[in-house]
Amino acid sequence: MIGPGSLYTSIIPNFLVGGIADAVRQSRALKIYVLNIMTQDGETDGYDADDHVRAILEHAGPGIMDVCIANDEPVPPEIMEPYAKEGVSQLELRREGIWNRWGLPCARSRFWSQDVISAITLTLWRVRFCLYGVNLEPEEQEEVNAVMSFSSNVKQELCRLPINRKMEAAAELYGILLYCNAFTSEFVRITTESRDLAERLPRLMKKVFGFSFDQEPEEDTGKLLFVMESQGKIHKMFAQFGLSAARDVTLHVNYGMLEEDEERLAFLRGAFFVRWVCYRSCKAVSSGTDDLPL
Repeated sequence: MIGPGSLYTSIIPNFLVGGIADAVRQSRALKIYVLNIMTQDGETDGYDADDHVRAILEHAGPGIMDVCIANDEPVPPEIMEPYAKEGVSQLELRREGIWNRWGLPCARSRFWSQDVISAITLTLWRVRFCLYGVNLEPEEQEEVNAVMSFSSNVKQELCRLPINRKMEAAAELYGILLYCNAFTSEFVRITTESRDLAERLPRLMKKVFGFSFDQEPEEDTGKLLFVMESQGKIHKMFAQFGLSAARDVTLHVNYGMLEEDEERLAFLRGAFFVRWVCYRSCKAVSSGTDDLPL
């Protein structure tokens, strides 16, 4: 996470230290630049959001950030008043400039909200709307494509994680099954377009249960289909996850499977593989309460 902070006296100096910019650039982590809400008197007078991005890239070099997050709503007069007295103005956001010039997606939010949780939730829901094409403006389509590409890249990176501990593998497979196309006492059906996930699924199944799907993809193009109809195998899976065939398993999370942090992370990873957003059922897994969103 880069910023927010004074552009020339807080953020950029870090990248001038030998090796820092290269280390950040080479990191596999998602690199997010959080833009300031205001300009800074004597330092960024007249700067807009694009100028901030340009200054960092000029000093740190390309590849230092993957995405920007910026405020896109007017700051209320009562909050703006003391800043205006100091000659400070709200940072102007022209998202098309950041995208067209630097190729960086820019997620919008309302940073001045005193309700931090609401502000974060708003940002997450806007990303969700973009991913599902809801309330999408035509000029944002290319930016959304970049976000979707990022989702695919993240799945690819996650699929490279080693499958070591059986309990973590079971938790990951559990997340996949609960949010896949169909997981019932009669059959299991999983479809994916990710070849990386298609290679990982059979290894997870072997690690946890020692058997294979009844049907696996024959080709690695288009929709990749995994099917299981063997009642003996399905009953063994239900027993492993502490599930009852008499209830709707898609609405039931067995928290006994997710006692350790590593197991919770593995479960959420599995859910992410098949569904980008699984808000209702997953939020309690990550926070343990109903008042904090995933």
